[in-house]
Amino acid sequence: MSKYHRDYLEPSEQEHRIQYLGESGYTADCLLALDAVLGSGVLPQKATIVSLRVNRGRRSIETEVEDHLFLLWDWGTFPVTIIPSGFASGYNGEGSKGFSLAICMLRGKGIPIEQVYVEELEFESIDNGNIPSPLRLKIKDKSESLPFPFPEWVNDTHKILLERGQLWKSYYWREHKTDWLTEAIADIDDYDPSVGEKLRLALDLLLSSDGSAQCQQTGILIRDAWIELSRRLWEAAQNIEKVSVGRNDVKGMLGRLKISDEMINMTKSAYNLALKIQHDMQANPTVARLCLTATVLTMRILVKK
Repeated sequence: MSKYHRDYLEPSEQEHRIQYLGESGYTADCLLALDAVLGSGVLPQKATIVSLRVNRGRRSIETEVEDHLFLLWDWGTFPVTIIPSGFASGYNGEGSKGFSLAICMLRGKGIPIEQVYVEELEFESIDNGNIPSPLRLKIKDKSESLPFPFPEWVNDTHKILLERGQLWKSYYWREHKTDWLTEAIADIDDYDPSVGEKLRLALDLLLSSDGSAQCQQTGILIRDAWIELSRRLWEAAQNIEKVSVGRNDVKGMLGRLKISDEMINMTKSAYNLALKIQHDMQANPTVARLCLTATVLTMRILVKK
């Protein structure tokens, strides 16, 4: 039976069923397994980090170098699901980065996280898919809740992305299938997350649009994105005369920045089209997509300057 899917069922005890997802020692496979669980529509009740202090051959056994695996409790019909030891901490590497990401993935779904240290033979047993009843009870009894963000385990990049709701940017194991529009929005998002969020919402709405009302809403989102970006560029501008300009005056703010006439014209055209769409009871998806495309193209150039 594949190591990616193993059930251990004692006929007399249904609660001994174990699900095993991922492959020990392979971070990407373990993250892919965790992502599949969290995206299944049914979340586990809690997660336990099972840890082992290890000797890498360069340091003392007393150092903070550790291997980790995850136990997910009560996911679907399985009392316990094992995500094996593709994770580590105490040094720079894929295992450490993956461990930080896994913690944030669980945190992002609101799943309580506990942690426990075990002996080497116990860790190996779990990592191989076996949790005898005494060991299972020991883990439940000894595990302790840990406060977030576990600073020694979670890196700043993942923490910031989690706070922004953008942890997906670190899901490097997924096959990315995006067109240039999505990639360009990601560049704008890096400059100002609030602008990127509005553009993503506009794109999602446009892709699901089946009427003028949704197209009008797309226009509103694009208009608001222009206002947000204009404020950001205006506040960051240097060596220009900061005359009094209304906080929603997109043309007034951008018109005084040191950008080319061509860029000013592109900006005004895209912004005017967004205003037109938001008031047009007959707006259609083709025009709305044209507006979004022009907006993203222009914004990307502006933020890359």
